Formats: sequence, structure tokens, C-alpha cells
Amino acid sequence: GDGHDAPLGSGAGQLMYTLASFFDNPYFRWHADQYGVEPAPPMIFNVHRPDMEGRSPADLPHAQVFPSNGWVAMHSNMAGPDDNILLLFKSNPRGSVSHDHASQNAFVLEAYRQPLAISSGYRQIHGSPHHRNWMQQTKAHNSILVDGIGQVARSHEAGGAITAFDNSEEFAYAIGNATEAY
Repeated sequence: GDGHDAPLGSGAGQLMYTLASFFDNPYFRWHADQYGVEPAPPMIFNVHRPDMEGRSPADLPHAQVFPSNGWVAMHSNMAGPDDNILLLFKSNPRGSVSHDHASQNAFVLEAYRQPLAISSGYRQIHGSPHHRNWMQQTKAHNSILVDGIGQVARSHEAGGAITAFDNSEEFAYAIGNATEAY
């Protein structure tokens, strides 16, 4: 979705701090702590939790599926970002509307904090030519064009689905079905 082109920074840390407080989640707090930030006004009055300690994600599964929003995240070492390989895969049942794009069965790949396979483009004004003709289109993402034609953009019906997922000590995999998106 939108904002994927923004570099990680204090905004992401403050968001994770806020989510950690709202959901009482020490794993989210650990992520916030990696940025070294605390909530800024006016949120400080709602979410400041000096009593909460972050918890490393080292004991979490290396891969997780989120079927309701069509995402799969696979990490080799989430607790050690400098040594982590991350693969994100998307097949969203809600289609290509709002902050989602025509990118069913797309993926991004990062290794050792370096982007290797990215969704391209940058967020401009909503509906600008770049936003409409590039960012919202399949060609801007790591997904398949069929005879040079991408998926239907801006449609609730252009959905996908995670149809299989497995995670073990040796490997993780996911399969998505993007037939309705074309």
C-alpha cells in the first residue's frame, strides 16, 4: 500500500510504541525500542507506558500468515535485523482499493537490511498521474503480468487469497490464488 517507499524512522517507532500500549504487546514495544523513541505529544498522554518492557521476537514463529488481510511474513531472524532475510507475500481478499494496489500474489524481499525486490514508486498526491498509472498498477510490484496486462486496479472484486501456508523449522511456504484479480 501507500507509504512503502518511506524510509524506516522515528515515525515507525512511534507507531509501534502506540500499538504496543494499546494492545499491551511487549513484542511491539521491542520493535519501538529499536528506534529509541517515545511517544510525542499529544499521544504521550494516551500511550506512555514506562512500566512496559519490550520482549524480543526470538521466541515467535519465523513465519506467520494473516489470511483476513492476505499477508504472509517470513523471517530468518526477526530478532536480529542485521542478519535477517525477510520475504513478504500478499494475496488480499479485499481487492485493490483504498491503500491497496493491483498487486495480488506480489512479494518483497529484503536481506541484511538491504532491499532486493521492492514495490516501486513513491507516494504523491492521491490520483496524480504517477499514483494512478504506476503505483496502483501491477507493473510497479513483483507480480505477474498476463500477456503484458496487469490486474484490475481500484476494484473490490480484484482480490486474492492465501490458499496454503506451512511453517516448520526447516522451511516456510505460502501459496496464493490471484485469479479474480485479472
